[in-house]
Amino acid sequence: MKTHNKNNPTTGAMGLLAFFARTLTLLPAVAALLLGGAQTTLAATFEVTEADCSVSPGGWQWAVEQANANPGRDTIQIRKDFGPGNCPHHSGEQYPDFHVTESVDIVGNGFYVLDDPMWINPNGQVNPLGSCPHTGYDTLISDGSAFIDIGQRNIDNQGVEVTINGLNMRNLYGVAIVRKGAKLTIENAYIHDIYSVHQFGLCDTPIIEADQNVDLTLRNVKFSLITLTTGAFMATDFPVSIAVIDGGRGGGNLVMDRVTMEEFVGDHATAIRWVDGTVKIVNSQMVSSHGIWLNNAAMDFVNSTYLVGPAGVLFNDNFLIDKSTVKFQASTFWWGLTGDPCDRTRPGSQCAPKVTGFYAVHPADVPVENSGSNIRFEGSAIGAYAFGTATHPDPSWAVLMGDPSQYNSDAMTWFQPRGEQNAAAINAILPNALTALPGLHDFPSFYSNEYYRDITPLVPGVLIEAVPNAGSGGANELLNPIDNLPTPKDVLGKPRVYGNNTRNIGAVQNPDAPVLKASGGDSTADLGWNTPIGTITGYEICTSPSALTDPFVGNCTGTSTLVNDPTKTAQTIASLINGSPYWFVIRSFNGVAPGIWSNVATSTPYATVGIPTVSGIPGDNQVQLFWTEPATGGHPGPLSYFVVYRVKGQTQWVNGPGYLSGRTTRIPELAGGTEYEFGVAVQAFDGAASPVAGITTATPLSSQAITFGAAPVVSVGGTGKVSATGGGSGNPVTFASATPGVCAVNGNIATGLAVGTCSITADQAGNANYAAAPQATQNFSVGLSQTVSFGLPPMLSVGVTGPLSATGGASGNPVTYTSATPGVCTVNGNTVTGVAPGTCTIVATQAGNGSYNAASQSTQSFNIGQGNPANAEIECLFTWAEHTYPGLFAPAGALTTTWGPYTYRYYAGTHAYLGVSTNNRVYYMDEFGTLHDEGPLGDWLPRAGCQPVPPPSDCLFNWAQQYFPDLFGPAGFVTQVSGEYYYRYYSATNTYLGISSIDGNVYYMGSDRQLQGQGPLSLWLKLAGCQ
Repeated sequence: MKTHNKNNPTTGAMGLLAFFARTLTLLPAVAALLLGGAQTTLAATFEVTEADCSVSPGGWQWAVEQANANPGRDTIQIRKDFGPGNCPHHSGEQYPDFHVTESVDIVGNGFYVLDDPMWINPNGQVNPLGSCPHTGYDTLISDGSAFIDIGQRNIDNQGVEVTINGLNMRNLYGVAIVRKGAKLTIENAYIHDIYSVHQFGLCDTPIIEADQNVDLTLRNVKFSLITLTTGAFMATDFPVSIAVIDGGRGGGNLVMDRVTMEEFVGDHATAIRWVDGTVKIVNSQMVSSHGIWLNNAAMDFVNSTYLVGPAGVLFNDNFLIDKSTVKFQASTFWWGLTGDPCDRTRPGSQCAPKVTGFYAVHPADVPVENSGSNIRFEGSAIGAYAFGTATHPDPSWAVLMGDPSQYNSDAMTWFQPRGEQNAAAINAILPNALTALPGLHDFPSFYSNEYYRDITPLVPGVLIEAVPNAGSGGANELLNPIDNLPTPKDVLGKPRVYGNNTRNIGAVQNPDAPVLKASGGDSTADLGWNTPIGTITGYEICTSPSALTDPFVGNCTGTSTLVNDPTKTAQTIASLINGSPYWFVIRSFNGVAPGIWSNVATSTPYATVGIPTVSGIPGDNQVQLFWTEPATGGHPGPLSYFVVYRVKGQTQWVNGPGYLSGRTTRIPELAGGTEYEFGVAVQAFDGAASPVAGITTATPLSSQAITFGAAPVVSVGGTGKVSATGGGSGNPVTFASATPGVCAVNGNIATGLAVGTCSITADQAGNANYAAAPQATQNFSVGLSQTVSFGLPPMLSVGVTGPLSATGGASGNPVTYTSATPGVCTVNGNTVTGVAPGTCTIVATQAGNGSYNAASQSTQSFNIGQGNPANAEIECLFTWAEHTYPGLFAPAGALTTTWGPYTYRYYAGTHAYLGVSTNNRVYYMDEFGTLHDEGPLGDWLPRAGCQPVPPPSDCLFNWAQQYFPDLFGPAGFVTQVSGEYYYRYYSATNTYLGISSIDGNVYYMGSDRQLQGQGPLSLWLKLAGCQ
């Protein structure tokens, strides 16, 4: 519905536009002054047509800024309900950051300014009455806003006058702040469901705050269901810390005419606090609204009523009067008290009187004064009731507290005596006061709808017609202190003076017809009335679902209900439709003729918004929530839902999705395996909320994932193995083909069916603790097969090169070669070079294309011999033979040549050959061409003194065998090649010693089969003397 922006005040372009608008509108007036003419101002009208405060044009902010920029007293017409929450706010402020700085009339036309603040406490209660929302404890679901800020800070705003007429207010953090010197008038308004919250976590905020020298006027205004949220009560706040209307800056004037205040909730709170000014309360009703605190002020309380229900609250329900002049005239007070009195014997008791301050009185002991006050009662009735009077005759329960010399009264004021302050005690303070009985009811009704019964004088009684000469021009004619005109009606709207020019003591005349009050309940209306004059045998109540004309005459046009008990002053009408308005009238009957119908009272029954039933389905680190649609209780829709959650056992909630219209949502990014609580709060369109959130618990599942192995190579008609690992559930990973025209899957074997891309899906089911894994997909190509076939291998020795040959498949791509034994042979293109004696393994591959798969690797292995022209051992043998057998091999120094597998020398003098074959055997061919096998080369080299020097790797292996026989023994094992490693395996010790052809490091593997790097080969060769 709204997004608050309390950290971004309106500046920049908007401010410049307002400046230029104001400048342009002033130009005509400036020109007139320059020409010597008179300045004229043209008032303008601006209309609020948008619900969003920040919309321009048509929003509330726009209308205020236009009125501020235009000279003269402008008018703002409200054409739609709107909320101030979307307008910019300064950080930490409940009021929008734009002020009304020019006089303006705001015409509400019956619309509402409203907001929807909502918070939830750890117990799941939503907006609990009387409690201050605390940061770190409560969770803010939806922030709120106050309404209007009049005048500018830190200046005198004299001349700024604002009237608000016919604009209702609901669900706000405050109504108005009126800056120094400004004036505010509110007329014909219903202000209800207001929270005294400064910002989330800070309370003790007035509903209407009046700065120094402010004039505040309220006419025909009803305040109801005001929640006075207070923070921690401090001693410096004594006796109260918050007021609905607060004029604590001093010097202003408060006027209340026909104002109703009822059903306020809060502690250490009062309805009105006023300092250093005047207060005039006329024709007004205060019902369970808390009291009044005056300091150095003057107050007239005239033709008004003040009633505290049967459960007064400490400090709240008192008249606290300090150095002030007060006149209670023609007014009625009634206190119904409960609770235990204060223990005055306890040191530090709050009941102990302050030395220079107020008395800290027991709940609802009113009024109270401090030194320097003058409190006068004229023609007023003060009734009271208290439990426990027999067991607690404590003077702290007295109605009149403090210095008795500061109270005085006329002879037409009545006080009801009681155990704590009997008639003698009252007359000791007020010698002129009446104390005879009966006056008012001496027992509380306990029901707010019977308020009229409690304030109406008993018949017969001492209050009836007790004030003579009350008619026009009479000595006791009641004048309104606001305009000094006669007051024609009592507080309930009946004629103020009887035909004999008398009036009752107090604010209420005894009517000839009941005065009716109605309040709604759940499918019910609670009616209360006072008793009219005359003989009564019962009552007739008329209930109508359509509006009744006031005054109502004739017979009942709705449903008639008869009440045959003449003493009753209350009735509940049941079986009404929640959310539908009803109109009521009542008249008495005496068995002869019906009486006059009462005033028309109206009420709309409502139930509380229902609590949804919430359920949750755990998922992969998430929970999907569902909830039922609760009963609206008659409140208008649509319903909005707000979700909160927390780890079970934690205190504070975390906000989830809000302003939802549907009844399901997903809460993601939760910790799997952790139990959570989830709450769903409900709010109706009129701001009514469910009293508590619907709660459920759920434990989100842990996640698991599938990881594929290497994709198989599958040809048309061929198969390949698909592999994948799953998550912690332990359930098997299952495969399926998403491309059944290209490939099929049986278990984990994929079969190629046609050329194309094969898509394999993998799934893993969940269990009680794990969610099913998200489906994974692996794609690979299925093509026609092709193979690589090697030609004849080359015959090579160390240092000798040779060609490689192989035939590939039909893709036409070249065959490429690599050496799998780089310690024995290397490859460049299709040429292989012998590096060391041993087995050379060549790998041949051929890439595929759109139709053919890559050919499977083919390998070819062959031996690399030691014989080559550069071999020093063979050259040593040839030279030795020349010197040892000169008759066979002459002349000496013949050229060494290689042909085929032979490295040899030809001796022309003897027509003989001496050679070594790649099979490491020595051959002699005599002059007749006969080839003689002379045995292994290894046998001849020692005889010739040409013991071969092993290659560096073998040299290192031999050295290790000699010096570490317990690790590498017995000696003599053949050097082997596997992959990148050139190594020897020693079976006796079950160990390996090898060299990597990739990184050139020495590696050791023991019987535990853990491969351990031993450092670079170059270092070991130096150490072993093999360099």
